[in-house]
Amino acid sequence: MGCFAHLRRKLVEVMDVAPKGTVIKETQTYKMYQLINKLFYLEKIYDKKYKKDYDRITRERKTKSLPVLEEFYEIVKTVAPHTPKKSHLDTAMTYAINNEKYLRYYIEDGRVEISNNSAERCCKSFVIGRKNFLFSNSINGVKASGAAYSIIESAKMNGLKPYKYIEYILTRMTGNKLTTDLLEKIMPWSEELPKNLYKNKKA
Repeated sequence: MGCFAHLRRKLVEVMDVAPKGTVIKETQTYKMYQLINKLFYLEKIYDKKYKKDYDRITRERKTKSLPVLEEFYEIVKTVAPHTPKKSHLDTAMTYAINNEKYLRYYIEDGRVEISNNSAERCCKSFVIGRKNFLFSNSINGVKASGAAYSIIESAKMNGLKPYKYIEYILTRMTGNKLTTDLLEKIMPWSEELPKNLYKNKKA
């Protein structure tokens, strides 16, 4: 998938360096920026109204978001050929054109988000930790850290208390054969997890 947050940021950079006296709201860059904002606004509506009904979200995107996206790319393909090379606008247009396939992908699948902001937020704790423990000393250390952080972030995304969840799965796995059935039961999204593992559920 592509990230519309990255593309929007590049358009903001274009407007930030516009020559003095430019009426920003009359520029094509501003029009493109506003169209991306509209796509994000529509996502908020879908999320509020349809939650995790991904089939419905896909239908809504194809009906309402796709025309906005098409309008955006009409402007991109009009502006790009006349853009000065190596300018901020050229960088933004090149990104939009080179990533068009990936930026369009979210329209086809309601599970895919319009940006990778949530993924970047999940990585933030690892990046902060990496600075504190001064990187890993081995490939195995990196893999171990990656596995641990994946479990922690998955637990958080499913409303679990990470420490309690890890304690629970280690207890369940101790002395038991690690079967597919057991794994399904202890996954962060399993409906069989004890209620006391959740932040907002009472046991």
